[in-house]
Amino acid sequence: MIRPTEYPELHFIMWDQRDSTEITPELAHALYRERWAYVFEHRMQSRAAAFVDHLEKLFGAIRDHRVWRRARGAWVAGKPVLGDGKGGKARGGPQALTLSY
Repeated sequence: MIRPTEYPELHFIMWDQRDSTEITPELAHALYRERWAYVFEHRMQSRAAAFVDHLEKLFGAIRDHRVWRRARGAWVAGKPVLGDGKGGKARGGPQALTLSY
């Protein structure tokens, strides 16, 4: 059993299961896979990143799971990124750009 409070990003994506003190590895994998778009990977502790690697070895890919979003009236793959794509702030408000996988 896994304690989500030991993994801040996992605990963050469990918004509908806050009262769960322990979960199975299968559920942790499913949550990471379905909600990876909400995980801030750059903020993950090395222990948590190693845990995600372990889950991927056991149950399959998490990180390359495509996230679909609405862009200009069509569904496209990728996470939205705020900015102008050139390292500066976007003019006239944030714009969504697509990351390539």
